[in-house]
Amino acid sequence: MVTNLPEPAKHLYQDFYVQRGDVPERPIGELKNGLSADRLSSCGFCANALKMLVTVTAYALVVLYRQACSAVQGVGHADVQTLRERLGKVPAEVVRRGGVVRVSMPCDWEQKETWEQSLLAVREHAARLKQVGEPPGPKQAT
Repeated sequence: MVTNLPEPAKHLYQDFYVQRGDVPERPIGELKNGLSADRLSSCGFCANALKMLVTVTAYALVVLYRQACSAVQGVGHADVQTLRERLGKVPAEVVRRGGVVRVSMPCDWEQKETWEQSLLAVREHAARLKQVGEPPGPKQAT
């Protein structure tokens, strides 16, 4: 690394150069590799724009999920592919009766505890956001 900054090279590398890889390189890599944002194979512009919009929205949900689960080991800093492999592919049975949805998972699933911890973390995060109030934005007329 060549620079004109006065700090020692080791500190520059660890504190500046390595840290810059998180933004914007990490989100671009996750969009491309984890969510396949580079697969815009439709012949029309609008179809590709819609796919990109859906992909970016999915990434925003992953970012919110990681923020909510920051205290859960193996989830808070996991990339999209890791989250998909560990928690997205859930061997579960989903039953809906009278507006109630029940999810049954095998007792021996190795990620069950992490899944349960992340559900609790998301619930607590949503409750904290609800206490703070509505996010700033245009108010609806009453």
